[in-house]
Amino acid sequence: MLLNLSNHPVRGVWNPQKERYENAWSPEQVSAAHAEFGEIIDEPFPIIPPEYSGEEVRQLAMTYLEKCKTVLGAPCDGNAVMLSGEIIFCSMLSRMLLDVGYRVVCATTKRIVTDLGEGRIIKDFKFVRFREYGNIK
Repeated sequence: MLLNLSNHPVRGVWNPQKERYENAWSPEQVSAAHAEFGEIIDEPFPIIPPEYSGEEVRQLAMTYLEKCKTVLGAPCDGNAVMLSGEIIFCSMLSRMLLDVGYRVVCATTKRIVTDLGEGRIIKDFKFVRFREYGNIK
C-alpha cells in the first residue's frame, strides 16, 4: 500500500471554475505505484502556517506519524509513505517514519521548461520514478 501524503491527490485537485479535476498523477506514475505498492490511499497534506514554530511543526509531524501508522499498520516492505510538501515538516516526519521502520518515498520528475519569451515560461513535469528517503549513516 502507498499512502500518498502530498498536495497532489492521485485524481488531481477539483477546480470549481472549470468543474473538473486538474493535475492528476500521470498514468505512468499510477502504474508504477500500483506495480510497486498495490493500493494507493490519498491523505491530504496539512496546511502548515508559516508562523508555526519548529515545535509546532514537530507536534504536527507526530500527529501525522500516528495517522500513517493507523492507515499502514505495522511496517513492511510492501508499504510506504509518498511524502512531498513543506520541507521542514517532511524532514521531521520522514525521520520519524524511518526511525520506526516505514519506507518513505518521493516522486522524481523531469522538469521540461519552454521559454515563451518576455519572461513567460511553460513548465511541464514528467514522472520518472519513486526514490526512497533514507537514514544517512
